[in-house]
Amino acid sequence: MKHDTFELTVNSSLYPYVPNAFLRRHKECWGKFVELKVDEKSWSVKVKYYPGGSKLSVGWTEFKEECKLEIGDRCRFKLIDEKKFVFEVSFERVLYV
Repeated sequence: MKHDTFELTVNSSLYPYVPNAFLRRHKECWGKFVELKVDEKSWSVKVKYYPGGSKLSVGWTEFKEECKLEIGDRCRFKLIDEKKFVFEVSFERVLYV
């Protein structure tokens, strides 16, 4: 995976962790709002910094609900603007039979 991307799997926790390896390379986004883009729509989501692992927080629930994300879905975040911290987000949905 490239340095400007990270992935996470939606789980039952309220706010998902952002991989530490990604955040160590992009410390400027700690505690700030980032923009998540899916097609033409975008959401502002805060990166909440914790020494043990940072999370996507304020705005995540709205993003998750509007994108109809379910537990087990994988999200791929590609950093497309390093100055404004804009991410293009794509999904791999889990299909339950």
